[in-house]
Amino acid sequence: GNDATKAALSAQGLSLSGNAAEALDKFNSGLADSTYQQYVQDLQNPVQIGQAAAAGQAANIGAGATNLGNIAIGQGNNIANIDANTIAGLTKAAGNTANSLITQNTLKGLTDQGGGLPYNSGNLPTVAPVPTITGTPEFPV
Repeated sequence: GNDATKAALSAQGLSLSGNAAEALDKFNSGLADSTYQQYVQDLQNPVQIGQAAAAGQAANIGAGATNLGNIAIGQGNNIANIDANTIAGLTKAAGNTANSLITQNTLKGLTDQGGGLPYNSGNLPTVAPVPTITGTPEFPV
């Protein structure tokens, strides 16, 4: 670099001139600047790689958080569905119990020996009365 510049200036008879000093200064300044720029670029490469990795991890964390949120929502929906089905089952059981009691009272009225109007006006055959369930001391009714 410097030796080639000095040789070129000497060949032109300018080895100790101001032009020679200026040419060497420009060469050395340019060399220093390009060397510095390359050094800075070499230092920036690992930083840029780290920034890209951090951005990728941030995206992964965001996706993981979304997945966890979706799991929690699904779990909440499942619990709500279970509760709704439980209530529906209890409601159906209560309705069936009420229907059974109504049916039992209706049948009792049809088979009542005491007349049971309006269910038995005397023209229909009667059936033996429904036995009464009595309890025991251990299991009172």
